[in-house]
Amino acid sequence: MKVENILARPFSSWHLKPEPGEPSYGYFSRLVEDEGHSSTKIYATEIGLNGKHINPEELLNSLLTLGLDKTSRNVLIQATPLRRGKLYHLGDDAVRVRQLSITKRRLCPACLAEDHTHKVWWDIQAFQNCPLHGLKLNGKSEAGEWLRWVKSGVTLTPRGEDLARTPRRHSDACTRFEGFIIHRLRHDCGPEPELFVGRPLAEIIDAITFLSRIFQRRGGRKAGENIALSYAALSASRMYLVASIQQWLTENWTLEERKRGSKFVYGALNFMVPCERSDLVDDCIAAMREALAKTGRISRILRDHVSENR
Repeated sequence: MKVENILARPFSSWHLKPEPGEPSYGYFSRLVEDEGHSSTKIYATEIGLNGKHINPEELLNSLLTLGLDKTSRNVLIQATPLRRGKLYHLGDDAVRVRQLSITKRRLCPACLAEDHTHKVWWDIQAFQNCPLHGLKLNGKSEAGEWLRWVKSGVTLTPRGEDLARTPRRHSDACTRFEGFIIHRLRHDCGPEPELFVGRPLAEIIDAITFLSRIFQRRGGRKAGENIALSYAALSASRMYLVASIQQWLTENWTLEERKRGSKFVYGALNFMVPCERSDLVDDCIAAMREALAKTGRISRILRDHVSENR
């Protein structure tokens, strides 16, 4: 490309179109590869962008100077995380900065083999398994190196390893939670669980992560199984949430243990709640107290607190 053209538009061709769920940095990297360059970082630096640290909004603004059609522009805007304070906004939704990682890549090799694009939901830390293929996400190459946005394109590592052909690790974990994340970020229409309606994804992830830490205290389940259990507990009504916690209590704690109170069973909650408190996490704590009140003797003060929050 001529220098004057680079200043006007970052690429000489954009016949490749952004796919649903593809963020600016994934699409940018594909166009760098199509342009014939091997390094996304070097190319970004050469056209005056920050090649050292990925800035999704900067890349998005650069890509919007291309002659993309309205639909393609909207697809790109909806899937690109835009940082505002402690939140990344994704279209009409939002996640916390700590809930999403841009510096390290993860992917589903089966999805990548199908459409050769990166999906923004893979960047959400709580998203562990692909609900479409039942596979665990890969975050490393076969050589054991972390995947980062260095090599142009999205299918090859700097060593030339084809990420779509990396070993596929199957997962037996329920993936309803991951399916819900995709539903939210694709802006699919349809009913949502009662407790999730009107709440940003950030609060839902916080609540599910918090509750999974509680379930992790007893039961011998793996982390992914506790996430699935937490999503199931929160995916209906508040009454169902209380009943689910009651079941966990009676199956994993003896009556004598439950009589020892909330701190003994649930642990020190101050060390488990997210730094940014949300109404949904507070709802979980109230449900936990109510469930314990129904399954074991607890202090009169705590029992009164439960009654007040019904």
